[in-house]
Amino acid sequence: DIIRLPRLFRFLQRPLAKLISTLRAPKSKEGYASIGGGSPLRKITDDQALAIKMALEAKGLSSNVYVGMRYWYPFTEEAVQQ
Repeated sequence: DIIRLPRLFRFLQRPLAKLISTLRAPKSKEGYASIGGGSPLRKITDDQALAIKMALEAKGLSSNVYVGMRYWYPFTEEAVQQ
């Protein structure tokens, strides 16, 4: 989804994605292991959502804040449905 091929080469999209992910997997695994075994993005994003909720509540605004991500769970569509 990150690299979009022109329409003429769209049939190569999935094979290219598979190739890239296969080649990057060992390096990514090593990188994530060095920072505790996973991406910190979800925790950081959840912390931001909580901070927004608390800031709104401090102003007297009751709210629900949902996290949505484009390329991994929870997907944006799921957050919108919530």
